[in-house]
Amino acid sequence: MRHTLDKRLIRFESIEEIRSRPAFRDEIAAAVAIPKDAIGVYRFPKDAQEQCGLSNCRTSHMNGFVVAMESGEETLIGCDCGAKKMGLAFQEIINRAQLADRMQGYRDGIVAALANADAVDAQLADLLERPRGAKWLGKRMADCNATLPSEARSIIRRMARRQEPDVFNDVPMTDKEVAIARETGALPKGQSGPYYRQERVGEIVGLEIWRSDLRALLIDDLQQGMRSLQALDVVSIRSEYTLRIHARWIDEIPQKFSDAERLILAGQEFFRAENLHLLKRLSTVEREIDGLAGALDVLISRSDV
Repeated sequence: MRHTLDKRLIRFESIEEIRSRPAFRDEIAAAVAIPKDAIGVYRFPKDAQEQCGLSNCRTSHMNGFVVAMESGEETLIGCDCGAKKMGLAFQEIINRAQLADRMQGYRDGIVAALANADAVDAQLADLLERPRGAKWLGKRMADCNATLPSEARSIIRRMARRQEPDVFNDVPMTDKEVAIARETGALPKGQSGPYYRQERVGEIVGLEIWRSDLRALLIDDLQQGMRSLQALDVVSIRSEYTLRIHARWIDEIPQKFSDAERLILAGQEFFRAENLHLLKRLSTVEREIDGLAGALDVLISRSDV
């Protein structure tokens, strides 16, 4: 048996809108007022407060609920007024109505996302298939992993993880620089050279692609997530937690696409020939990486592929 959809709370914008309801009463006898259901919520300006509809209250307030009684009458009841004058019965119907309203709100979001599924699929396909898009980037990264020496790959990933993009050149130190370094304790006395100092020569761009997983974002998350969403029987889900998880994932879709666009642009920058050429600086006098220059020349020759 399929469940009916949860009830939405009406968001009333003015007291006139509420008073136009046939069952509304400005005041009802508190002695016979038994709350049955919360119809809607309201929030009025501070200078336009309204009185609570319970005859034994009549406190002016800005926000509360339009509540239907067992008698069929409806009136305004402030949050504090209802709790003080009607106790647990009032709080139970409010909690129930707010839960139903939240769940229906989540359902609304899921239904809207499903209606927009074709647009999401089209955006996803564009990211994957466009020239120098996600598929191109995936192939370039696989080529990079297969071509570069393992030591260079480790250094690149460490630079990405630490967000340290600078590369340096080893410059021979002058006799004066060596003397000053020995005097300050930067170099041990009595140890023979040659000595080098590092000079910044550039910055590797696009390193973000090595600390993120574009395939996981586009395929495992967005593509598979939409497929899972399309398989849902939204009406039958009675768990607020389950609905909330799906709704939150939907809310994150624009950011996920934005992240994917950013990663693709970063990848395009990383695989530019001049950027790859800078990676040759990873091989230094103190830490020479055999085969790095040749491997990068191969990758540079494929930079337009």
